[in-house]
Amino acid sequence: MLFINRFILAVCLIFIFPFNSFSQESKLFPADIIYSDSENLRVVLVDKKSQKLSLIEKNNNYYQSKLEFRCSTGKNQGDKAFEGDSKTPEGVYVITGHYTEKYLSPVYGTRALTLDYPNYLDRAEGKNGYNIWIHGTDKEPLEDRTTNGCVALDNDDINKLSEYVDVGKTPVIITKNAKFIEESEYLDRKQKFVEFFNLWANSIEQGTYHDFLEFYSKDYLPDLSWWEKWQTIKTELESVSLKKNSLSVFRENDGVYTLWFDFFLDAKNTASENLKRKLFVRAEKGGLKIIGDVYFEQSEDIITAGIKIRDKILYEKDVNELIELWAKAWSDKNISVYGSCYSSDFTSDGMSKKGWLKYKDKLNKKYDFIKIDFKKPEIEKKGSLVKAVFYQTYESSGFKTSGIKTLMLKKEEGKWRIFKEIWKETG
Repeated sequence: MLFINRFILAVCLIFIFPFNSFSQESKLFPADIIYSDSENLRVVLVDKKSQKLSLIEKNNNYYQSKLEFRCSTGKNQGDKAFEGDSKTPEGVYVITGHYTEKYLSPVYGTRALTLDYPNYLDRAEGKNGYNIWIHGTDKEPLEDRTTNGCVALDNDDINKLSEYVDVGKTPVIITKNAKFIEESEYLDRKQKFVEFFNLWANSIEQGTYHDFLEFYSKDYLPDLSWWEKWQTIKTELESVSLKKNSLSVFRENDGVYTLWFDFFLDAKNTASENLKRKLFVRAEKGGLKIIGDVYFEQSEDIITAGIKIRDKILYEKDVNELIELWAKAWSDKNISVYGSCYSSDFTSDGMSKKGWLKYKDKLNKKYDFIKIDFKKPEIEKKGSLVKAVFYQTYESSGFKTSGIKTLMLKKEEGKWRIFKEIWKETG
């Protein structure tokens, strides 16, 4: 009797406290999240079968459900194929916009998050349609499968969800039936995709044109117009590396995956801005092969980033050389070389360049010596101008001071010249 009572109690507890597939204790992983090394990953997961939307957070090496809401998807079941079929698409999307009630028709409730459907893979498969959103509603209560293809939530729920997502960053996975896998399978898949990504990245950094193409499916010819320019940039920079900030891999559908990653270029301790790129990958007989390769909207491409690094290295080199020449000429009391460091329209204390140099020359003759020391400048380019800021120590016979020197420079006859300087004494 005691055994039976305990059994009944256990069954009751299961119904009262349902099994949480995202709990750390279960050691289960969403099958659609293949891998992520992002420390603050958040994914919106829409399960069309259960009509449930979950906000998934990565917690150490596990995934947990931060939020769970009832949702409503398309009136008709199946994957969206064309405009007007009233089906919700299945795949991996990114939030592209965030609109509040004042910009929306009443049918969308208090808020809407727009998605990038159709994405590259959808278009490649001939799918069409538009305006697939996650939005609120003007209907109560919310019923299953009532939309024309969007994902609808109660207004309180969409308001809450919006606090945790970011435009241009948060992935939205829409699946017909969310499933979960064991940790061992997750680790196996992780290793396969991380190795694939590292080898692909290495082919860009060090490989040949043919090495790079080996990663692409014979059914897909990537845009290679940038490859020759990339080789030129690598030669000019002598050495440039592609460094990953984060990598996430999601399942688009059976056998097809998408790799989302942030990376930057680094050469001579000069880094580019963060670049965001997507690879669509398919499992083929010869292994994983890329069937789509795109940058995120508003992300720079590798050539633009490479050119900016090259130009930055060059102008920083030129500016540093000018400042060294300027400091040495000042210390040597060489007014001719010192004056050549300034632009023709330089002025100081109401004096023209000619009058100012005459004043400096007269001043220099009063001192037995002049010594200028400075720390490495912080150099920033703003349009056609450059700002150089550094800590400077000035010493001459009977006088010593130190402070922050700011030099504003511009190009004159192809060379950087000082057109303005600011001194702030600190001691």
